[in-house]
Amino acid sequence: MSQRANRILGVLGGVGLALSVSKTAQAGTASGSMSVNVTVQARALINIVSQPSSLEITQNDVRRGYVDVPAATRGTVRTNSPNGYLVGFETAQGPYKAIEVKGLGADAQIGAAGGWISQAFTGLAPTTLELSYRFILAENAAPGSYAWPVSVSATPR
Repeated sequence: MSQRANRILGVLGGVGLALSVSKTAQAGTASGSMSVNVTVQARALINIVSQPSSLEITQNDVRRGYVDVPAATRGTVRTNSPNGYLVGFETAQGPYKAIEVKGLGADAQIGAAGGWISQAFTGLAPTTLELSYRFILAENAAPGSYAWPVSVSATPR
């Protein structure tokens, strides 16, 4: 280390020592008030327990124009949002033009592009879901096995 650096360190050390010696510790009490604001983020969590891996369409389903899949999606939803939550349905392309959803209070219909269904807040305890679907088939629907076309999510309102 250079002499200049040693001198600077010596001066700084001396100043620090002088400051620490000149301080006197005092005991006492003080009072004041403080305000704290906390914001809890609204959340909605969905846990899907079971859901089919495929949608089976028979020749009878094609003739009838729809296929029913009872109790297809089972799970729970938890939310802390007093405004409730939205259940989202993301859909994959398939041989249908609309989907009727049962099990969220009033029956609802979503388009082939998916959609959202509003749900009221029912408390902090998990809400059980058991959703049934009616797939309204497109005119060109053919019998067969198709990958399950519905993905379910939840978001706070």
